[in-house]
Amino acid sequence: MPIVPAQCTNCGGLLQIDSSKDAAICPFCGTPYIVEKAINNYKINNQYSIQNAQINVFGEDIEKMVADADALLYQLGEIDQAFEKYKEISEKHPRDYRGWWGMAVCKMRKGFYDEDYDSIGNNIAHAKQLHPQALNYFNKIWDQYNSTVSLINEKLEDNDSKTIKINQIESRKASVGLKPWFVGGGLFILTCLLIPTKVWPLLIISMIGALLFIGIGIFNLLENKKAKEMSGQIEQNNEDIKQAKRSFSTIFRQICKTIQEEDN
Repeated sequence: MPIVPAQCTNCGGLLQIDSSKDAAICPFCGTPYIVEKAINNYKINNQYSIQNAQINVFGEDIEKMVADADALLYQLGEIDQAFEKYKEISEKHPRDYRGWWGMAVCKMRKGFYDEDYDSIGNNIAHAKQLHPQALNYFNKIWDQYNSTVSLINEKLEDNDSKTIKINQIESRKASVGLKPWFVGGGLFILTCLLIPTKVWPLLIISMIGALLFIGIGIFNLLENKKAKEMSGQIEQNNEDIKQAKRSFSTIFRQICKTIQEEDN
């Protein structure tokens, strides 16, 4: 089972794959690829000229791009412009972790938004594989990222489930209103009036009807109480989501600072 380097034909992620297989799935972007094509893709992208002049130009080019992107992000605070610059680096130099990492940092500087889950995770995963010196730091970020996203998704799914139930209760409440209490109360009064007459069939029917509608009213009260409890749980879930995002952002900033200091 020979393991050889390869590169995803879709996202450019660096891979270590079993060359005896015919196909596999990229762990970064989830795209299926042909093993032979991924191996050839790696060879093509890594066959650079060994002429000194070209090597120097390549080095100066990427270092200047990274310096410009870092200046936009860390010194000028131009997050959107910095993101575009890091994105350009990742496209032109996909083997350099700084482009992928820079995009993740830009996303986090703007906040941990729902629509950024996949992009942040993808960028961290690329940087994690391309920067072995900081692998322990990236692993910590990756583990925290996965646990945070897992918790957020769990809370959001719970919110969706509870929201559906609350809407169902509100819909029944709107359609029924106070009718059970009025009808039950009316039948109870009728039952009381029929007691002296001793008309047992009507008396029994009105009594059963009164109990039935009063029972429906009590059930609606319990449903309303349940809906309020679920609303409170939704608020707590939202607070847990905010706390998870804050915790991840704090760890991300701390590790980001450590990696930047080590690079310098």
